[in-house]
Amino acid sequence: MALAYSTIFGSAIAYGLFFFFATTGNLTSFSSLTFLTPVFALLFGNLYLGEVLNPLQWIGVSLTLISIYLINQRDQLLEKFRQASSIELPTAQVVRVEAETEVSS
Repeated sequence: MALAYSTIFGSAIAYGLFFFFATTGNLTSFSSLTFLTPVFALLFGNLYLGEVLNPLQWIGVSLTLISIYLINQRDQLLEKFRQASSIELPTAQVVRVEAETEVSS
């Protein structure tokens, strides 16, 4: 019975969300949502059937959710990384130029 609930509700909700988001956004970003199927199966097994998750399963759920977040935010994170790198670059170039002038003196 637990397998039936996990299969039906876990898969249906995960794939329902996947196709909803696929019609409204970028398919590359939303392909990571297929990893939500086991998360929803665990969630419904826990909520409706009283299944207890061990700490390793909670770590797996957490890593899955963090990975999905990072995949979907990769463009914004890359932009922030580029902005941080561009701010630090001129300082490094100034130090290099100063070091070259001291060596040539």
